[in-house]
Amino acid sequence: MFYLFAIGFNELVSYFGNDIYLPALPRIMSHFNLNEVQAQLSLFIWIIGIPLFQIVFSHYHQIRKRNIILISNLLLVASCLVCFFTNDYSIFLAMRLLQSASVSALTTVGYALIYEKFGEDEGARLIGLLGSITIMGPALGPPLGSLILDISSWPFIFMALAAMGAIATVWTHTAIKKHHSINLKTCCIPKAKSAWLFYLLIFCACQILIPLVLWICESPIILMIEHHFDETTYGVVMFGIFSAYALGAFLMSQIAGKVSCLKLLNITFPAYAFFTLLIILLDHLTYKLILIGLLMFLSPILSNRLTRYIVILRIDVLEKSLGIFSFFYSIAAIIAGALSTFISFHTINAMGWIIILHISIAYIVFLFIKNHPDIQQIN
Repeated sequence: MFYLFAIGFNELVSYFGNDIYLPALPRIMSHFNLNEVQAQLSLFIWIIGIPLFQIVFSHYHQIRKRNIILISNLLLVASCLVCFFTNDYSIFLAMRLLQSASVSALTTVGYALIYEKFGEDEGARLIGLLGSITIMGPALGPPLGSLILDISSWPFIFMALAAMGAIATVWTHTAIKKHHSINLKTCCIPKAKSAWLFYLLIFCACQILIPLVLWICESPIILMIEHHFDETTYGVVMFGIFSAYALGAFLMSQIAGKVSCLKLLNITFPAYAFFTLLIILLDHLTYKLILIGLLMFLSPILSNRLTRYIVILRIDVLEKSLGIFSFFYSIAAIIAGALSTFISFHTINAMGWIIILHISIAYIVFLFIKNHPDIQQIN
């Protein structure tokens, strides 16, 4: 478990790179004299960096997986230190790009390490459990950032992140030295008869990611600027909403294998759409935030079951298939970040309509493929 939690802590710190400084966005706007679009660009450029570094890391597959994670951690530490000292927003943005390298390393090789060490079935279960830990990044990041802002100035958020990155580097060096790989090519699992099924499953999973990224990018503007939440209240709200996600991920790790994928998806897709519609129809902000929490609770159930199909019906060796999945996942995040940054809707209702669109598309595609023989034979 020391091995598993080393990867989990690395992923937690990686996502802190975006979440811990969300409460500081208004202060950063004031410090650099930015408008809302310019400020959100610092979130968007972090998202852009994820697929860019995935491409870079995938071309250096001869480097040991542990070393890729170590390199990305060192980039995180160095870029955070530069953010602490710089007064130039262009340099700040460049460093934000480098900070996304740690996420790319985890999505490129981190999950592959888990599958290689623990095997297909146990690996899928552990990744589901790991999701309930790593999602604490957006749950704990904003409250932690708010706490730092209460006692210091916003640059110290990056100093704290650099310290966590240093701890992650040491932990990785200690825990991930050697591992005994399972030859996943010999596992008796059904293979997709055609690539289109694999890519349609990825397409569905990407639609589930977009609402999550939209909320992360929009929440500082909607809650702190439009609704005048203070930094502490914002942190508490984000903790509550993403704790619901963590609860959903934990529940998924417990029921995986006990309830069929098809049954879960047939229940969860319509429930997700219904709760989103209520977000649009109800007026009270408190109700809207509770419903967003319910969406977050359902999100890991959808994404985990779709990911199970993707892993089992992969079109190539596991590492390459996960790389393809991660790349398209990151492209979906870029689309969501672009919607948030360059289309200034900044209301929960407008965000709700976008979510309805994407979840409907995902559900229609799922209905189209769910009767495929390869889908039907997977529990």
